[in-house]
Amino acid sequence: MHKLKRSLHLLALTIFIFMGSQNIFAQAGHSLDLEKIEQNLHIEKNVINILEQHQKLHNYLMSYAEYLLFEINAGRILNGEHLNIIKNALSIYGVSSLGIYNSIQNHETKLERVSLQLQLTESYFAIFKAYTDDSLLRKVVSDQQEFSLNNLLSFEELKEILLSKTALEDLEETLKTTSLTNDNKILSETIEKSISYELIKNDVSLTKYFKVKGHFQDRINSFVTTITNGLSRAFGTLIGSIEWRTGYLYQDLDFQALIESKLKPLDIIFEKKSFKLTDKTIPGNWGHTAVWLGTKEQLVQLDLWDKQELAPFREKIEKGQSIFEMRKWGTQFDSIENFLNLDEIAITRVKDIKERSQTDILKVYQLLADQFEKTYDFGFDAMATTKITCTEVIMLSYGAINWPADKVLGRLAITPNNMAEIAVWNNSPVDFVAYFRAKELHEVQNLSKAEFAKVLDYRVKPKTSNEFEKINRVCKNKRYRRQGAMRMRLECHDEFEQINYLGPTQF
Repeated sequence: MHKLKRSLHLLALTIFIFMGSQNIFAQAGHSLDLEKIEQNLHIEKNVINILEQHQKLHNYLMSYAEYLLFEINAGRILNGEHLNIIKNALSIYGVSSLGIYNSIQNHETKLERVSLQLQLTESYFAIFKAYTDDSLLRKVVSDQQEFSLNNLLSFEELKEILLSKTALEDLEETLKTTSLTNDNKILSETIEKSISYELIKNDVSLTKYFKVKGHFQDRINSFVTTITNGLSRAFGTLIGSIEWRTGYLYQDLDFQALIESKLKPLDIIFEKKSFKLTDKTIPGNWGHTAVWLGTKEQLVQLDLWDKQELAPFREKIEKGQSIFEMRKWGTQFDSIENFLNLDEIAITRVKDIKERSQTDILKVYQLLADQFEKTYDFGFDAMATTKITCTEVIMLSYGAINWPADKVLGRLAITPNNMAEIAVWNNSPVDFVAYFRAKELHEVQNLSKAEFAKVLDYRVKPKTSNEFEKINRVCKNKRYRRQGAMRMRLECHDEFEQINYLGPTQF
């Protein structure tokens, strides 16, 4: 009884922590009545309560999978909030399911044990299929289930526990020898209505029905990814140190003071180093992004400095290292003085940062801290989060913002230019703050939003002052006759597109 009670309290606490950190069950219209789990420790009622709570977790995950597939099929990239919810929701499901599994043998009656085993097996199989049948979602889940970072049970481990041939054969044999009685009417009806019970009645093997298929193409893709990442890493290492001067904005104390006066906590910083070879290999004007964490004075003023979420940053910030970033060698902190070894710098700001609650702002810092110790993603895959790029630090930490993405090496990638251009879209959640350029040492130009748009291949929309259009160069081969023969020539023209930001679909 003591072990069972402890398992129930662990399940309740796990669900409570998850609800408090994500608040996603409320968003989905689901609620978890934790009091039921702790009420009345009569065994049969507790089994029913466990089944109800686990079913609510199941319903949420199934609904969220349907929502994610809708987003994917609509051609939208999953944002940082989506990826964090996948990680946390599947993690909590794994922990809760394992807790229930480990408590099964503590229950007194066979009906109770069988009911719990059926719930776990059928629920897990449905969720596994929902999150792995689609190739892109399967890839996301596979990456999110790298629990070496999260210290939680992986889906693969849970699959071996519940869906192994031995486990299913044991469950089938148990069901065949289980008597359903009116003494335990609720549990008997639960078993009778289960998929497994119906299969056995119709002489269908559980091992056949619950068979999980492998995905051979994933192995090929993994092999190709490994090769591509290796080549990209080798190329980056080879040219990464090649530069031929220092930046024109470097060691300009007046400019340093100016840029510090512009920066506010959680601003996004863009850099361009025209003197560095790696910048020539990155699409667009901007070669790198970083986060301004804020100075101690700024964070004290916002009543954030002493909060627990700032603990991982305080020592570095007090040393003047208020910039957090991902470089090819890993995450690091930097001072503005050292960071300004560049030729161009721009600042953008998420519009609602100041309006967010303190809890939501601290959540951004918490998610930034979660990126510590990750390594650089030489595959530039925005859907892979155990390895990340400089832009993915921001994408994963700033919540439900749909950042634009491009195809790089066959994968969806968020380049620094992508992250910058959202600031010139209509209805954007991100504001342009400042843009500075130096073409000679310490000769600084303070440039407008129009100039910022120009280096992103946008123009000011005619007859407006603050709306912008993307410039798309369109080229087609045209036939023409020359000296009696038909020839081809390439004709190009510009087309203009005003882009409206579309936020995430409501779940």
